[in-house]
Amino acid sequence: MWRRPGFLAQAFQQLASLGLSVDLLATSQTSVTMTLDPGQTISSEQQQRLSAQLDCQVDLLRDCASIHFLGNKIRQMLPQLGPAFELFEEHPIHLVSQSSSDVSLSLVV
Repeated sequence: MWRRPGFLAQAFQQLASLGLSVDLLATSQTSVTMTLDPGQTISSEQQQRLSAQLDCQVDLLRDCASIHFLGNKIRQMLPQLGPAFELFEEHPIHLVSQSSSDVSLSLVV
């Protein structure tokens, strides 16, 4: 996070101490958005502990789904995926993650 060196490292240490593993991750100057590995959940107590230890607001979104588009040069396929994105008008997109190798695009809705 902005002007806070080591925040992400600290967050991963705290998640590891809770036995939680991160699946997808997106960061910006002011926020970190992540999903946990499938089948993992976080309790209200763990949420409060993370908020206190990281000195930040921790919000949980439940009942989300991950959608993954896979293919070679996925960015070039975005115009073809346009009609599929119309389905998300009714469902907010919470996270977008793209692989550095340009073979996958993941959405959390």
